[in-house]
Amino acid sequence: MKNILFITHYAGLYGANRSLLDLIMRFRFRSFKVWVLVPEKGILTKELEANGIPFIVYGFKKFGVFRWKSKTLLGGFYRDLVFFIDGIKAYLVNKIISIRIISWAKHHGIKTFYFNSIMTLGPGFLANTKRTSFIRFLHIREHPEKHFNIMPFLGIDYVKARILNLNKVILVSDYLLSELRSILPKDERKISVVHNCVDIDSKNVFLENSEKSIFTFGIFGMIATKKNQTSAIDCFSKVVGEFPNTALLVVGGGDMEALMDHAKKMGVGDKVHFTGFVKDVSKYYEMVQSCLICSDHEAFGRVTVEALLYKKPVIAKMSGAHPEILEGGKFGVLYHSQNELVAAMLDMIKNYELYSKRSEKISGDVKAKYEYPGKIGSIVDSLNAILE
Repeated sequence: MKNILFITHYAGLYGANRSLLDLIMRFRFRSFKVWVLVPEKGILTKELEANGIPFIVYGFKKFGVFRWKSKTLLGGFYRDLVFFIDGIKAYLVNKIISIRIISWAKHHGIKTFYFNSIMTLGPGFLANTKRTSFIRFLHIREHPEKHFNIMPFLGIDYVKARILNLNKVILVSDYLLSELRSILPKDERKISVVHNCVDIDSKNVFLENSEKSIFTFGIFGMIATKKNQTSAIDCFSKVVGEFPNTALLVVGGGDMEALMDHAKKMGVGDKVHFTGFVKDVSKYYEMVQSCLICSDHEAFGRVTVEALLYKKPVIAKMSGAHPEILEGGKFGVLYHSQNELVAAMLDMIKNYELYSKRSEKISGDVKAKYEYPGKIGSIVDSLNAILE
C-alpha cells in the first residue's frame, strides 16, 4: 500500500477540486492510501467526509496575491513594500506549517506529496526535495498570473526553485506547457501533459429543452471576473434585441451580485437566471441548448468538456486551451471578439438543428478523448514509475 497526501489550496468544489476528488476516488482502488490537506473546511471536506476520505486542515498561505497597479511613484513604492511584507509573513507561517506537516506525514507513513495546483506551493518547504526524502508531484491546472492575476510574494525565482526540485510535473494542456516552459524542469522525463478527465452520468444526458419556445444559452462554473462572464451578458443583450425569446442560465456560485447588477444594467435582468452553486448540474444541462465559455486564459476548461459530453454545442473564446480542447473548431465554435460572439450566438439560434446534430456526432470522439481509464492510468503510471 502506497501512502500519499494530496494538497489543495481551497475548500470549494469547482474545476481543480472536482478533478482532484475524481482522481482521489479512483486512486483509492489502485493500492493507494490517501489523505487530503486543505487550508480550511468547506464543501470539499464535506464530500471527503461523505466518502470516508481522511483529511487534515492547516491554514497555510498561498504563494502569491493580486498585485495591484499604481499610477504614481509613491503608490508603486507602497505597493511593493506591502507586497514584500506580506511575502515575509507568508514565508514564516508556511515554514512553521511545513515542519508540522512533515512531522505528521512521517508519523502516518506518508512518503509522497501530490500538489493539486501551483497555488499549493505556498508551503514551499514541502516542495524542496533537498530538505527531506519525500517524493513530490505537482499538477499544474492554471496559469497563476493570467488565470488568477497574481504574482508570487517572493518572486518567480522562488517558485521556479521549488518546481525544479520536484520529481514530476503534470500539466493539463499543451497551452499551459508552452506558457510556463521557462519555470519547468529541463529534463523532459519530469514533465507530462495529461488532459483532465471528466465523467458524467450517461443517464442524465439530455438533448431537448423542456421549454422549446425559448432558446437558452448556459454558463456553467464559478462566477468570477477572470471568467469574463460580463462579456457574455453584453453579447446576450444584443442577441435578445433580435431574438426576444432567448434566455441565459448561469449555473454556479461566486460573485453573483455583481453579475446580476450587470445584467440589469444591460437591460436583460429578467432574462438572465442564476442558480447559485449546485453540486449536480445535470438537470440544468437539460434546460439549455448551447453553452458559452468566455474566459480569456483558461488552462484547460473542465466545463467545456462537460458541455460536450452532455452533447451541447459550445461557443468558446479563441484563447487559452480552448482551441486545443475544441481541436481548432472541430468540437465547437471559436470566437475572437464580442462581435464574433454575437454573430456565433445568432447563428447558433438560426441553425441549432445543424449544431445539435454535430454535437451528437462528435460525442463519441469527445468521450474517447477524455474518458477516465486512460487519463487516470497515465497519472498512476507516472506515480508508480517513481515510487517503485
